[in-house]
Amino acid sequence: MQVPSQAVAKTFDNIPDETLAQQAARGDREAATEIIKRIERPVFSLCLNLVGPHEARDLAQDALVRVLTKLDSFSGRSKFRTWVYRVTTNECLSHLRRRSRSPVQYGLETDPRPQIGEPNPDSGIQMDESLSRVRGALMNLPDDQRAILVLRDVRGLEYEQLSEVLEIPIGTVRSRLFRARKALVKLLEQHPPEAD
Repeated sequence: MQVPSQAVAKTFDNIPDETLAQQAARGDREAATEIIKRIERPVFSLCLNLVGPHEARDLAQDALVRVLTKLDSFSGRSKFRTWVYRVTTNECLSHLRRRSRSPVQYGLETDPRPQIGEPNPDSGIQMDESLSRVRGALMNLPDDQRAILVLRDVRGLEYEQLSEVLEIPIGTVRSRLFRARKALVKLLEQHPPEAD
């Protein structure tokens, strides 16, 4: 029997993230590549929602590098993804604290371009406008409020995971989430959608 000329690639389909993380921490480059492949989209999405589109790509890269360099500190007491979200959130919040930050104004202002024709109700334009308003309001929240809303309502983390990621007690998670949702509603009310 002949061995194919190309090396047989490892298959990681049935290997849990936690096991891959341990292998990558021990120097397995293929495991590290697979870990990055699995987490790069959620990490970028989290960065996008925390810092906005202009800095998301760079911060996602920074977060991925930090995840790889800190794999040996992953203890396995939480899910790997929860740990990744904590590393990414800390990277983003540290970045936001380092820069002098004025509220980002995007999505709340009116679009100066005229609309051409009547929008088709089935086209999703209203949904896009609503998402844009919510994203704009979200980017104008204080960093800690934006972080908890993104992690809970966009990424779907449970209260226990939020407590781990943000390193705050469950009671603080509940109160911060309540205040963040209230602040988001207030911002949306201050900038209602344009009437037809």
